[in-house]
Amino acid sequence: MATRPGFERPYGMAWLLQLAVELHEWDDPDARAWRDTLRPLEAHAATVFEDWLPRLTHPVRSGTHDQTAFSLALVHDSARITAASQLQDLVERRSLDFYAADRTARWHTSRPDTTSCLRVSRKPTCSGGSSRPMPTASGSPVCWMPLNSTR
Repeated sequence: MATRPGFERPYGMAWLLQLAVELHEWDDPDARAWRDTLRPLEAHAATVFEDWLPRLTHPVRSGTHDQTAFSLALVHDSARITAASQLQDLVERRSLDFYAADRTARWHTSRPDTTSCLRVSRKPTCSGGSSRPMPTASGSPVCWMPLNSTR
């Protein structure tokens, strides 16, 4: 991975962090052992995002696996659940940079497109059944709403 720092970024690394969350929340001796084994790779994945996100100039909005929004939502959940506050703050800042000005979502019509965008809002309450308010470092809630292109 040292020779290919972009390997499986962002999608694969985000899912790796989600696997770590599942093991973190699972109250089982085997899960704890597996989590301990996974920790070095988990730390690497977090570092990948901490190094990459500040340099990212714009989100990938393709709707396919390599797009940015879905991975940011996974990484945010992981950081929040595992108390990785520095990574959580970074994801929140960059998500607002990339998506706060979004007003509408474009639906992708091709079959490989799975997610069109992540809508982020500074509104105190979220509207819609799929949205969920998340606290931020500033104390202002944001709404994270992954939008799926399959209706």
